[in-house]
Amino acid sequence: LIPSSWPWSVLRRDGQSPQDSYIYNVRFSISTSYPSKNRRKVVDGLNASGGGDGPECVTAAMDACLNLPWRKDSTKICVLIGDAPPHGLGESGDGFPNGDPNGLDPIKIAKGMLERGITLYTVGCEPALGGFVYARDFYAGAAKITEGQFLPLSSAQLLADVIILAR
Repeated sequence: LIPSSWPWSVLRRDGQSPQDSYIYNVRFSISTSYPSKNRRKVVDGLNASGGGDGPECVTAAMDACLNLPWRKDSTKICVLIGDAPPHGLGESGDGFPNGDPNGLDPIKIAKGMLERGITLYTVGCEPALGGFVYARDFYAGAAKITEGQFLPLSSAQLLADVIILAR
């Protein structure tokens, strides 16, 4: 039997204008009523393109995860997969060099995750992530704050084992 589980997918696309930015919070129930092939169809139908700059809206995605309706006594795990750092770290060509346009701070969000018992695992898509000066440090640091781990995509096949062993 699979324990009661309600995984969510928070899918965020970065954009330079409000109409280009959108967020999906998709609740997937692990049960026979919503088989994995249906969840896969949702994910396979997604497309990310555009944005206009290198850094992405990582902070907004983290904030969405922080504010999901987590059950009080559940094991809370967030897996952040990305190929770019958040806005505001000093990367060249950042469209929002002062940080998240809504004034959110990714480090404060990571600390909030720790306070709420949410463990953040970060997966850096290489080689793209390596093209930024501060991206790896951010992904590793955010995971460390929440007592999670950073994994480069080259070892992402180990992600499930790392999460299971850490719990």
